[in-house]
Amino acid sequence: MKKLCFGLFFIFYSYLGHSQVEVDTVFTSDELIRINYYIDSLHNEIDIIKRKNELNTRLIEEYKKGNEELSELVNYNERYIKVREAQYSLMEESLDSYKEYIKANKRPFWDKPVVWFIVGAGTIYFSSTIVANVK
Repeated sequence: MKKLCFGLFFIFYSYLGHSQVEVDTVFTSDELIRINYYIDSLHNEIDIIKRKNELNTRLIEEYKKGNEELSELVNYNERYIKVREAQYSLMEESLDSYKEYIKANKRPFWDKPVVWFIVGAGTIYFSSTIVANVK
């Protein structure tokens, strides 16, 4: 009998204890709708942030590619400038050597046709004057 009373008491106590326990998180339907809307808006914001992240990643890749192209262009320009400077220095050397060539091969002042014409005419004139005066 003791066991039976004890068993009935235990069953009654467990039923009583179970029925008195209430859940702490009871929400009204309006609160559940707001919570659901808030969760949906958070999902939308997460999607927006993911899309922005993808776009930023693409922009970073494009900036890196543009930076590489600019560095290649700078290298090309530097090489082009060096080649141009070498060409200019060679041209200056060529001009200097041509000036030296002109100085070395410059004809003297008496090696011109006008000078020889004047010398010839003077010779004829003075010779004829001397012949005319010798009588």
